Amino acid sequence: MYQFLIIVTLFTFATSSVILTDKEWTLFKETYGKAYLNSEEENYRKNIFNVNLKKIKLHNEKAIRGEHSYQLGITKFADLTVNEMKMPELEVEPLSLDVEIHHKSYFKAPESVDWRSKGILTRVKSQGSCPVCWAFTDAAVIEAAYAQATGKLVDLSVQDILDCSPESKGCSAGIISTGYDYAMSKGLRLDECYPYESHDDPFGQKTCKVNSECDRIKISDYIFIRRYNENALRDAVAERVVAGYIDATLDDFKFYKGGIYNNPDCRKDEVSHAVPIVGYGTENGTPYWIIKNSWGEDWGEKGYGRILRGNNTCGIATYNPSYPLL
Repeated sequence: MYQFLIIVTLFTFATSSVILTDKEWTLFKETYGKAYLNSEEENYRKNIFNVNLKKIKLHNEKAIRGEHSYQLGITKFADLTVNEMKMPELEVEPLSLDVEIHHKSYFKAPESVDWRSKGILTRVKSQGSCPVCWAFTDAAVIEAAYAQATGKLVDLSVQDILDCSPESKGCSAGIISTGYDYAMSKGLRLDECYPYESHDDPFGQKTCKVNSECDRIKISDYIFIRRYNENALRDAVAERVVAGYIDATLDDFKFYKGGIYNNPDCRKDEVSHAVPIVGYGTENGTPYWIIKNSWGEDWGEKGYGRILRGNNTCGIATYNPSYPLL
C-alpha cells in the first residue's frame, strides 16, 4: 500500500508563492500519455508530481532573480521520485591520459560552433525505457561523420547495435566503443530497415534479425581524446560531432528546459549518461557546450542542452571523449 503520509513528510517545502493547480496535472498526463492502474496509483503519482512541480517553480523563481543560469520545466520524469529517476551505472572505457590528443598547435578553433545548423544531425530521438544512451550516441556521431563525408544524412539503427553487436548487453548499461567496434566489423544498418523498439526480446534474449537487403554504413576506426582536456575537446568539436559522457543523475537535470546548466552538485568524477557533443559557444560571457540528448524533443531546448564549459561541469571531459573515422 502506498505510504502517502511518508511521501508528504519527506517532500514538504517551506511556504512560498508557488501555487499548484489540477490543470497542470491534467496537461502533464495528456502531454505524455500517462495512464495509471487505478485511482490510488494516480493519487500517489499526483502527489509526487506536485512535489516536483514545486521544486521546478521555486528554482525558476530564483532563476528570474539571477540566482541560476538555467531554467527547469515539466518533463516525462515529473511523476517519478528521486530514486525512480536514478539511472543505472554506466560503463566507460578504462582509458588513461596516454591516448591521442586532438589539440594541434597550428589549429585555432573558432569562437563558436553549432553543428545543428550544418545539416549533419538527424532528428532528436527518445530512448524510451531502454537505458541505452551509449548506443544512441554511437549512431548520432556516425550519422554526423557520414553526412560530413558524403553529404547524405541517414538515420542509423540503434536496435542493430543492441541486438547484433557481440558485446552488447541489450537494454542495459554499455560503452560507446561497443557500437564503434560493431560498426567497424559489420557496419550499421539504417533505422528504416531495423527500427528501434525500446525493449529487449520478451524473454530477455537478444535476437539479431537477418536482412541481407539492408544497406550498411561502416567506419574504419575511432579516436579517443585525452581526458580532462577541454581545449582538446573544443578543437575536436570544432571539426566534428564528438561522443562524450556526463553525469545526469541530479533530478534538476531531468527537468532541465533551457539556459546554461551549471549545478555545482553535478559530479565530475562519475558519469551516468552518454551524449553527442554537437557544438560550443558563449552567452553573455559564459562559455558552454551543446549536447544532443536522447530523451525526446520535450526535454531541454528541443532535445538539446547547454552545459557550462571550462570547468569540467558534470564530468564532460573526465572520461575520454571520442569520434569515429569513416
